[in-house]
Amino acid sequence: MSDMILEAPHAGAMPDSAEDPIAAATAVLKQRFPDHIQDETRDGYEGIVVHPDKVVQVSQALRDELGFNYLSSITGVDLIEENKLELVYHTYSINQGGPALVMKVQVDRDNPVLPSLVPVWPGAEYQEREAYDLFGFQFEGHPDLRRILTWDGFHGHPMRKDWKEPFFEEDNKPFGSRWPGGEVSRAEEKNPFGKNVQYPAGWVPTLEEPEAETDSYAGITYTREQSTGLKTDKVTINMGPQHPSTHGVFRMALTLDGETIVGLKPVMGYLHRNHEKI
Repeated sequence: MSDMILEAPHAGAMPDSAEDPIAAATAVLKQRFPDHIQDETRDGYEGIVVHPDKVVQVSQALRDELGFNYLSSITGVDLIEENKLELVYHTYSINQGGPALVMKVQVDRDNPVLPSLVPVWPGAEYQEREAYDLFGFQFEGHPDLRRILTWDGFHGHPMRKDWKEPFFEEDNKPFGSRWPGGEVSRAEEKNPFGKNVQYPAGWVPTLEEPEAETDSYAGITYTREQSTGLKTDKVTINMGPQHPSTHGVFRMALTLDGETIVGLKPVMGYLHRNHEKI
């Protein structure tokens, strides 16, 4: 992936004399790309709206010449009334500090294609994958564009406003069929805890120490080869999965050269359960 990164020719910096560095940077961009940048005019919003064809060039200018070298977030927005999808980028200057310069790109909802910004900001890789997974953005030039939060066979893009869950019945919840007459019964109430199990006589779960578990540790033997000049091939293994709370599993695909990790690919697990639609 390093071959595709567009390196900065020199360290950029904000205009030191500007009282408002965001306004100063915006003025430079609008002068450089007069036909491809517009001010955000919606009430309550800020930033600039960039044409998709120039988003890479504008991003390079932000990073290399104006000092906005940190891409903090990429957020998808479904503008269903306008039949558009919007991406909102927040960029910051690590060296100068200050507020974010907000850049937005709008694409057709039926054909949401735009260039990837991974060559400019490598940290965009996973955020673009999330935007693809949840909204359906197609990023040309992305090194690994696939789902990241939902499972690989998931149908559709769940954060679109017109996406419907399986077994969808109506816009209001709870569904009428699951709350007949406004009354509901809970399965837990029909199966009281403590009355649905049987234990052997005299067996206390909290005092039990499984023999199989202690025997497994006692049976471990350790060997060590005494050799020098050992040549090894690189091996790819999985580390994990580990459970972060209850939201799925996280694992890492590692490439090893002996005992040295020379490559790592995080696998986030199926963390998104479409709670926003519940």
